[in-house]
Amino acid sequence: MGKLILCCSLLALIALTEIIPSRASILTLKRPRRLDYYLHDNLTLGNSTTVLVASTSATGGSAGFGDLRVFNSPLRATPDRNSTLIGAATGTLADTSFLEPNVFYISFTHLINMTSCVGTISAQGRVTPAAPTWQVSITGGTGSLVGARGYADVVAFSLTDPTDTVFRYTVYLSF
Repeated sequence: MGKLILCCSLLALIALTEIIPSRASILTLKRPRRLDYYLHDNLTLGNSTTVLVASTSATGGSAGFGDLRVFNSPLRATPDRNSTLIGAATGTLADTSFLEPNVFYISFTHLINMTSCVGTISAQGRVTPAAPTWQVSITGGTGSLVGARGYADVVAFSLTDPTDTVFRYTVYLSF
């Protein structure tokens, strides 16, 4: 009887190893060296994808040193707001410059679900949204992006429409 239980247990274990993907099989997924996509922000009241959660201003008016925002914005394949949804960006944005207006520290995770890869990348850095371009450092990843390091070039692609402010991300990765 004991041998039968042992035999059944071994068969069940073998079956599970075929069903559950191992870390090794995840690592065999395509590991892109470059990703291109667009973050779409809606900044209109009531539909905003970025929200001020703490402010140094008593009235919550103009942005200032110490203000903290959180965001959850869609990532799309192209600048068109109706293009393929490929993920989401979640994170925080803090106004950290006492002397320079609109200079922020950003920390975020991009959840990526593309045919070429599935996973997350985490990043942080200094952001000046009014500047035409800036960089953030990629500090890690999960899924097919596990162990990712690198940087992202971010371009303010379209800042004129508050219902669809667009930033282009070109992410360069190494593993």
